[in-house]
Amino acid sequence: MSFLSRFRAGTSRTGGVLSVITSARELNDTLSALSFDPVYLTGFVSPHVDFGQVAQSVAARFPNAKISLCTTSGELCSSNDSLYCAAGNQWDRIVLALFDSSVIQSAEVVHIPLHSEDIRGAGKRLSMRERIARLTDSIKRTQVSTPIDHRDTLADVTFDGLSASESFFMEALYESGRFPCLFVGGSAGGKSDFKKTLIHDGKRSYENHAQVVFLKSAKNVRFGVFKSQNFEPTPLSLSVLTASLEERYISQVVNSRGEIATMVAALCDALKCERHELEGKLAQYSFAIRVGEELFVRSIARIDYESERVHLFCDVAPGEELVMVKRTSMIDTTRKDFARFLQGKSGKPLLGLLSDCILRRLNNGSELGRMNDVFGETPVVGFSTFGEILGLNLNQTLTACSFSRCRKVSRSATTTSITSSPITASSRRSFCVGRSRSWPV
Repeated sequence: MSFLSRFRAGTSRTGGVLSVITSARELNDTLSALSFDPVYLTGFVSPHVDFGQVAQSVAARFPNAKISLCTTSGELCSSNDSLYCAAGNQWDRIVLALFDSSVIQSAEVVHIPLHSEDIRGAGKRLSMRERIARLTDSIKRTQVSTPIDHRDTLADVTFDGLSASESFFMEALYESGRFPCLFVGGSAGGKSDFKKTLIHDGKRSYENHAQVVFLKSAKNVRFGVFKSQNFEPTPLSLSVLTASLEERYISQVVNSRGEIATMVAALCDALKCERHELEGKLAQYSFAIRVGEELFVRSIARIDYESERVHLFCDVAPGEELVMVKRTSMIDTTRKDFARFLQGKSGKPLLGLLSDCILRRLNNGSELGRMNDVFGETPVVGFSTFGEILGLNLNQTLTACSFSRCRKVSRSATTTSITSSPITASSRRSFCVGRSRSWPV
């Protein structure tokens, strides 16, 4: 798709929420035409436009709003002709979501350093204990004035998409004991060269940081989250023996017969193929780890045949079990998961915020054009990410947060609904804290 390719620009308003799709060239005119007073504005920006100028324009138009912007690997918007907005070599597109005080009572933006400079450089690496300790200290030092109550407070988090630190952050978060609410969001996307991703709060841009927005819902507004991943487990599982969390690769595994082998050799043996056939055999498969009763996908980034290492888009620790999973229909699975999410809800979602893995866009191309009707009449916006967060770091997954207006919400009742994600917060915490306490000194 060329830089000048057309899309259907416009706005969509639903009871206190406004979504906008426009181009950088038309942004100022589009913003000037809006009559809206947002408490919170989040936006998803093509990596091919002037990100700083976009942020400056948005902040100038809405000086009183809390702002969270990030670069993408493609945008999603249900008011466009296609939910998955076209993204090719170059494109000009900006998608915004604005929330007024009838939906979001307050929003507070904080930035937490990820201490990931060593991962991106060639110098000496921090030990795992030191890395988690530094992150934990940064989280403990973060000043937040929002009174956090898991019943009405949500942490909308965006990571530097090239920091490779999402899992480390979540481990440190649970270790710190701070911010007892759900963290949901994703990692900023970017161009296919994987050289830069950016996040912005309307004042400045950040790298090597997590941008967290603590959102407190308004009275009688509920937020709900769900995830969808179009995979089903297979009988094959491997136990990880040696791996690097910073480099995100696996070297050796233990198969079901108790034999130690490189992961490359183990996969060739399990799939009954030669090394040169392996990637073709894996085309419809990925891997996942079990946390509680749920699977969290871990996708293959590349295979290094010389060192016989399998690199992933998400870290896996020694001792964890890898389950091979097979791809299923993205349309059918997402529709089923969303229908389950809506069951028992009294209010229609005002808007859904989607963090959708770039691999879902790349690996399900034949289905993208038919995804428009999956969410029915619910307006949705979002972006293709370099990683997703729903209490843990994920791959090849759609994580979504929606806001619904209800007639009455009891103060004693939770305003959070987590459907299609039965894993509990305590399971997530136990997984992460247990992991961090196993690091060697």
